[in-house]
Amino acid sequence: MAAHIKEKTGRRRLARVGWTLFAAVLLGVGFMIWFGAWRYPGYGLSGISKTDYARAMTVAARGMAISEGLTFEDFDFMKFREVERGSEAYAWGAARCRAVGGGTEYLWVYLDWSEKRGQWLRNYSLVLAGPEDEIYYTRLRPGQRDRAAMALKRIWRMNRLHLWEVYGEGGALTP
Repeated sequence: MAAHIKEKTGRRRLARVGWTLFAAVLLGVGFMIWFGAWRYPGYGLSGISKTDYARAMTVAARGMAISEGLTFEDFDFMKFREVERGSEAYAWGAARCRAVGGGTEYLWVYLDWSEKRGQWLRNYSLVLAGPEDEIYYTRLRPGQRDRAAMALKRIWRMNRLHLWEVYGEGGALTP
C-alpha cells in the first residue's frame, strides 16, 4: 500500500514538473511573439512623424548597428514612398557602418508607417552580405537539415540581438 502511494505521489510530482516546464516554455514563446510583433518593431520610433522618415531610419539603423557591434556612419542610399491612396508609407535604405576591425559593413533597413499605431515600424532589417552568407556562394551546397539548422540559428541570433537592442546596453538608445 505504501509503495502504491509513493508511486502515485512520484507520478504527480513528475506531472507537476512537466506542466511547469510546459508553462515556462509557453510563456517564453508568448513573450517572443509579443516582443517580435509588437514591442521591437516600434521601439524608439514613437513620436517621429511620417514625413520625418530620415530620422526614423537613422534611429532604426543606429539601434541595429549597436546590437551588431558596428558603428553607424550614414546612409549610402535611402528611399521614401508614400502611396497615393490610403495612409501607407515606406522607407528603406542601406546604412554604411564601421566594423570593429575597421572594415565597412552595410545594414539594410526597411520601415513602414503604421496608421493604426501612428508611428514607423521596423518591417525587417539585416546585415547585407554578412560572413554567414558565404555558405550560399560555396560549391558545396548545404543539405535540408543544414539549411534548417542555419535558419533556426539565424532566427535565434536575430531575436537575441533585438532583445539586447531593447533591454540591454543598446536599450539606452535615444532617438
